[in-house]
Amino acid sequence: MKGLLAVIASLIQSARRWIYDIHSRSHGEQSMSSNTKQPAKNDSAAPPPAEPTEDHLPIIDNWLRFDRGATFSTLEFPLYTDVSFTGDMQQSGPYIFLNLIAREERPGTVRPAMVLRYAEAREGKRPTFPKKSNTDLYHGGTLVDEVAALAALLLGARCASGGLSRAFGGGLTNDPMGRPIGWEQVPIPGSIRFSRDSAIVPSALGFRKMALLAGLDGLPQLSKKQSVSLIRSANLFNDALWLCEQEPHLSWLMLVSALEGAAVCWQQEKGSPVERLRISKPDFSAAIEEQFGADLLARVAAEFSDSLGVTKKFVDFCLAHLPPAPEPRPREAFQIDWTPEFWQRALRQIYQYRSKALHEGIPFPAPLSEPPMLFEGDSAHSERGTLGLSTNTLGGSWIAKDLPVNMNVFVQFTRSVLLNWLSKLADPAAMAAEVE
Repeated sequence: MKGLLAVIASLIQSARRWIYDIHSRSHGEQSMSSNTKQPAKNDSAAPPPAEPTEDHLPIIDNWLRFDRGATFSTLEFPLYTDVSFTGDMQQSGPYIFLNLIAREERPGTVRPAMVLRYAEAREGKRPTFPKKSNTDLYHGGTLVDEVAALAALLLGARCASGGLSRAFGGGLTNDPMGRPIGWEQVPIPGSIRFSRDSAIVPSALGFRKMALLAGLDGLPQLSKKQSVSLIRSANLFNDALWLCEQEPHLSWLMLVSALEGAAVCWQQEKGSPVERLRISKPDFSAAIEEQFGADLLARVAAEFSDSLGVTKKFVDFCLAHLPPAPEPRPREAFQIDWTPEFWQRALRQIYQYRSKALHEGIPFPAPLSEPPMLFEGDSAHSERGTLGLSTNTLGGSWIAKDLPVNMNVFVQFTRSVLLNWLSKLADPAAMAAEVE
């Protein structure tokens, strides 16, 4: 009965949003609030409306329409996190982030700390029911969820969106202060409970600069495939942060998957399936083509090229976007050897643990998920997976070389690799050079 009521409530909520969209569009274009960037206007010739497109995620589709001058209303959503911010506001295209100057609480306290205010430039559309499944744009969230996931990646902090809280214009109200909205109820994330004496990922706590959100500026440069892959990876990274203190073994899976999803997109842009198969399996490709012809080689490549050499693809992607060592660092005895050679070995080990977790049910080694040590006189936590020669816990034992890095370091590594990739995606010249 409760499940049926939940479905009915969801349908009512969707209907209200749809009615609001239709009502808003029927009253024409409305101006945004005074705090929001106004689209450029030309009295002699107004900008042409953006062409409807299904080729972009909502966050980019809305941005492109906004740049062409379309704006129907302005909407506000609270963003929940457990970090605090410095800086007043940050704007990227139609998206404005406002610092609520939330009171600094104990570590892990989740509360609304930012407001997302954005210009809605998309037309309201009736839902369609296609005859064939399509998940090209699917990532399991809305436009606001896309923004929250990218904010989490850019900030290196947990971030989740609340429901629509205020609307400006759109035919619903002429009040310049906007109209409060309460029909979109979204579950509020709970505060983070640390199951140990200290945080497993202390790097996810503290203060963040609002200016970090300027990393959104390059988003319109991304292709459909790139943007979808980025959002999916950002979602996984954000989920890993939300779970890391209670279910760290699941966070490890999500962090590896976040990198692997981006690696798949990166590899696909390095050539056709046939070219990639020839690079990955040159002898096999030559034998297929010689005995059965180019047509069969193309069919085999289309089917299997992305599933061959998965570990190598994962490692190569990370090394191609290898970040510099973080600053500050602990004393040398507690540092890892931050070199391509070290990371190549570490990434292979981590990917092997991920495979065993998925296919054999063997969790990631527990020592990798222990809170990192912070020693007196150091300004950063230990980076190593273990500080001893070996360790034994919960029925398992591992030697030091099999425990390359702790989760706190790998979270920072994952974020930096993905941000380096995003930086290249937003720079066509850098992307062209990498492909060549």
